Amino acid sequence: MELYPTPPDVIAEAVPPAPDENSTYQPGGWVYRQDRFFWRPGYWVEYRPGWVWVPAGYFRSPRGYAFVDGYWDYELQNRGMAFAPVYFTQEYHRHPQPYRPAYAISPEFMLGSLFVNNGWNHYYFGDYYDSAYQKRGYLPWVNYRYGQNFRDPLFNYYRWRHHDDPRWETNLRSVYTQRSEDRQIRPARTLIQQVQRGTNRNNPSF
Repeated sequence: MELYPTPPDVIAEAVPPAPDENSTYQPGGWVYRQDRFFWRPGYWVEYRPGWVWVPAGYFRSPRGYAFVDGYWDYELQNRGMAFAPVYFTQEYHRHPQPYRPAYAISPEFMLGSLFVNNGWNHYYFGDYYDSAYQKRGYLPWVNYRYGQNFRDPLFNYYRWRHHDDPRWETNLRSVYTQRSEDRQIRPARTLIQQVQRGTNRNNPSF
């Protein structure tokens, strides 16, 4: 993997009108050629059903910046199985034994409790609704912006995939707003809570 010096600041650009409702925007950015940076203007990319466009970007390492060009990734349903988060007590570490995960997260449920951390550029699933998490950089993926102006690419894809449902985005944002205001409807943190909520249709888990 080639490593590069610190890229220059991003140039503010006027985004041209979308060619149609089936396209997502790849913002302009710097690319390194020979011994210097060159600006590559942004462009529109047409969606492919089942595929999420991941925009190009730089990732910092101790020895420089790695550049990853834009690429197509699977939608969540086809990326593999996401297992539920697990917490190990100190006693477990003192007496380690094999652990095999047995509970997975439905991709559709994941969309209702998905967060992005500005400092780490990772997705996080679970109860990160409290204001204390916001102060640590956790944002609902529906509100996340990269380059200040562009939506999360995963959110862009699912919004496009549900374009036949005009209330999909409104309903999803409402879930995050309600859970931020009401602790009782936030996702379960333990398996016991999960089982209890699973038997109560008026208080769903996700």
